[in-house]
Parts: sequence; structure tokens; C-alpha cells
Amino acid sequence: MLTIKYPSENTAVKDWRALLDDIVVAHKLEEDSNLKQPILEEDDTKVSGEKEISQYLKELKKSVDDWRAPGCGI
Repeated sequence: MLTIKYPSENTAVKDWRALLDDIVVAHKLEEDSNLKQPILEEDDTKVSGEKEISQYLKELKKSVDDWRAPGCGI
């Protein structure tokens, strides 16, 4: 499961939530006011920072879209 912990709700967090809901990936978003920057964890992968998380999710969306393309995956 993909987990994102973030210091406070903002536009980026809302965008991440919408994207993850759209691509139907198991995820959990948790607010943690002790953090200075957001952190994404998935299996052995750890990414921190808004730009870095956004890039990771963009690549994840591309992978999911490619897998769902006609003739691939399902």
C-alpha cells in the first residue's frame, strides 16, 4: 500500500488524493503536524518533498495507464 504522510492539507495533497482515487491504487494519506515536508512510502521506496512525490505519482499514473491500455494487462 502506498502511504503519504504530510504536515498539513494543501492543494498538492488534494491533487494527490484525486489522482490516487482516479487510478484506483490502494493508498492512505495521513496528516502529521510534526513533519516538515511530506513523505511517500511504498514497499521499499521512500520519497520526500512535494515535487518529488508529484513526480513519483505522475510516473505511477503512466505505468497504470500503460498497463490498462488495450492489449496489456487486463
